[in-house]
Amino acid sequence: MGLQEKVENSPEILSWLAQHPNSPETQRFQGLQKLGDRLLAMLKPRGVTREDWQNNAATLAGLDPDNPTNQYDFIQDNTLANALLSWQSMLPRVNQDILNQIFLEQGAQLWFMRPNQVGGAMPEILPLAPTGIFGDVPVLSALARRILGATVILPKPQDWQFFGIAVIVYGAIAIPLGVKFGLLQWQWWGQSLGGSVKSILSLFFLPALGEELVFRVMLLPYPTELNLFWPTLGAMALSLVLFLVYHPLNALLFYPRGRNLFFQPIFLTLTGLLGIGTTALYWHSGSLWLITIFHWLVVTVWLMALGGYSKLAHQEAKR
Repeated sequence: MGLQEKVENSPEILSWLAQHPNSPETQRFQGLQKLGDRLLAMLKPRGVTREDWQNNAATLAGLDPDNPTNQYDFIQDNTLANALLSWQSMLPRVNQDILNQIFLEQGAQLWFMRPNQVGGAMPEILPLAPTGIFGDVPVLSALARRILGATVILPKPQDWQFFGIAVIVYGAIAIPLGVKFGLLQWQWWGQSLGGSVKSILSLFFLPALGEELVFRVMLLPYPTELNLFWPTLGAMALSLVLFLVYHPLNALLFYPRGRNLFFQPIFLTLTGLLGIGTTALYWHSGSLWLITIFHWLVVTVWLMALGGYSKLAHQEAKR
């Protein structure tokens, strides 16, 4: 980063780079710049830097520079919150693998040092294998990383701007389609104040939080992971298909009120649109809470003001 700043503040170097775009020196500098950007994105995910990383030596030693007698400031200063916000630091093997991959993709060579052999070669001394959360079960380890990352990351102001755009776009598409095909109609659900508050709170946890946790967070790679285009696109498509299949299957097995409604093409169309919207939001923000609020808002408005509650009640009365 320091080298990049020096180059950017040097008009002579900038001019030379612009005049020699095909020079090996220019290409090497561009590769170094790309490497720096990727390392920064990995080591500082979502722009979050632990406070205890900002004063390197003193903090890592456990000392407060302003109070040398306080040897435990590092431990007491918001340790849990800082650790969660930099969740990758709790998985050093994962971090090491990602860093190695970044360097290799940029054409670097890796040198491996074996500290268990310092002092002389003794092949009978074997290194200790690194471990991690559910390290012996790779699937559970990946799920733990995804859930932890999505849970501790809170939406930023620009994420809320994207959220607002997503709400407007979804409403502009879903409401005309729903009205045209008879799924939506302006109708208040008529519950009491107490019943409304209870229903609104319960909708946040199920379906919103539960479905987003399963179909987005657990099925999709976390946005800051090393993701290839086609596997990521395939995971998104699989998540959307399972999200669509889940609703009629849930109506058949556990939620009889929705048996006819959840099989209607227009309902599945708007459900698919909801899945696309939450996937885009999740990929933009990496936050479970933003997509949960989006899902909760759509379902709540549908049930409260667009006739969803009356349709479900009518289906239950027919039974």
